[in-house]
Amino acid sequence: MALGASACGDRSLDGDTGTVPSNDVFSVTLRPVITCSPTEPGTTLPPVGNAADPASMVVITIDGESCQLGPTGATGAVFAGDAKATLADPEWVVTVGIRPGPTGADLLNVVTAKCYQRVPGCASGQMALVVDSNVVMRASVQTAEFAGSLQIAGGYTQEQAEALAVALNHAA
Repeated sequence: MALGASACGDRSLDGDTGTVPSNDVFSVTLRPVITCSPTEPGTTLPPVGNAADPASMVVITIDGESCQLGPTGATGAVFAGDAKATLADPEWVVTVGIRPGPTGADLLNVVTAKCYQRVPGCASGQMALVVDSNVVMRASVQTAEFAGSLQIAGGYTQEQAEALAVALNHAA
């Protein structure tokens, strides 16, 4: 999964499907991925911390890795509510606008700059997108600053990309 103005994908994180939980109200947060390390094949460690608590550090198993996520860096409010899924041959991607100003692009850029620079609070260079306490993707930050919009790619099917777009729009 990659997070960038024109990004390429690493992976989807909700099991094999990458789907976004479906309900009417979405809580969307962006958390820095501090570190990940492999776990034994087939092992799922119990989560540590509370993903619903924005100040909490959490440890969660993602794609066979035990990952430590930092406190929430931004919420879905940074997005403009115009997310849409499009086919960018050969995969589906989600493009979403970013609100201008201190609660939009300025806030997102503080978080992404840390990951882009791989500082201790985001040494992995990745952000996790958490929807209703479930990590739905882990994105490599490919630029320090965003203006206008960003694209999320990761080998999505049309259904997965549309579900992610819906979640981002509801959270905006």
